[in-house]
Amino acid sequence: MSRLSSSEIAAVCKEVISGLLYLHEELGIIHGDVHCGNIMIDRNCNIKLARVGYSIINDKAAKQFAQDDLSGIGLIVLELIDSVVSVKSKTLTLRNPEKWMNTEIINFIPDTSSKTLRELS
Repeated sequence: MSRLSSSEIAAVCKEVISGLLYLHEELGIIHGDVHCGNIMIDRNCNIKLARVGYSIINDKAAKQFAQDDLSGIGLIVLELIDSVVSVKSKTLTLRNPEKWMNTEIINFIPDTSSKTLRELS
């Protein structure tokens, strides 16, 4: 599998954020399990979120899951940069750090923990 370019990673993230905004704002549900394994890409490069059936109704108790959706976007970026990412006790370790492509990608990761989906879109 060839490595994705920065612009391809940005395109994937943009579509995932758009899908999450739709789930959160239009349907009132939270995905809660955002990662590369739950992203589907068809032959026409349309990007869809999978396993939406496991989503939960957006209520006060679900606030942490909404944050998990945001953090999931950061994880997606890491998984797309380096397909072997170690996530242990909330510490992310890249096994192939030479794959970090540019500062925009590096700076985007912390934003997924501190900004809202609307701010990221």
